[in-house]
Amino acid sequence: MKLGKQEAIKSLLVMIAFTLVVTVFSPLITEKASAAETTQTEEEFYKEQLRENPNFSKELATTRVALGNPAKQGDVTSQGVVGATLKAIKKLSPMLRHGGTALSWALKPFSKKTAVVVKRNSRKAANAIDRLDKGTKKALEDALVAAGVPRSDAKTIVYWIFMII
Repeated sequence: MKLGKQEAIKSLLVMIAFTLVVTVFSPLITEKASAAETTQTEEEFYKEQLRENPNFSKELATTRVALGNPAKQGDVTSQGVVGATLKAIKKLSPMLRHGGTALSWALKPFSKKTAVVVKRNSRKAANAIDRLDKGTKKALEDALVAAGVPRSDAKTIVYWIFMII
């Protein structure tokens, strides 16, 4: 089977886009698996540290005072489904920034309109994702619009991002 120059380039770009997607999402999968394997409760950890270091409770109290005990200040962290979604969206940022053209080639067989939209707005989308603080469709769409992406293009990009995730 002899491939023409265009077909060879297309298949190479699809392979690169697939590799980027796998590279972005494989740490998320392995992180979840390793976290599930090594689950240790806070109480078990505390008891283990006390056995190894008799001054652990004093050092812990000193450290909490020095840090102002951030656990009791009401700091909000991303957890659960929304936190995982936000992390997954943030992992797409480098792929959009550096591989927008390759990603558009990968999306072209599914939707030519989407491929054109992604290629045209990939850098703006990457900048918007970097500033994102919520992992919801509405927050992502608003961030894209604030970055200069037209609302219709933003809806298309949001649809495909959540389709990938």
